[in-house]
Amino acid sequence: MEARNINNEIATLPPEAQQQVFDFIAFLKNRYKRNRPMKKAVRNKIASEPFIEIW
Repeated sequence: MEARNINNEIATLPPEAQQQVFDFIAFLKNRYKRNRPMKKAVRNKIASEPFIEIW
């Protein structure tokens, strides 16, 4: 299935199935948002903290 056909595929589903698709997309976005790597600026700030050298 190609990405450009997804909207058409979803539109052919019954309303309750469409809602499940939207719920699953929201679940995936939330799951992968938490697993994103730390931004470089935040990582550099943390690395420069004096307590890091303790470890």
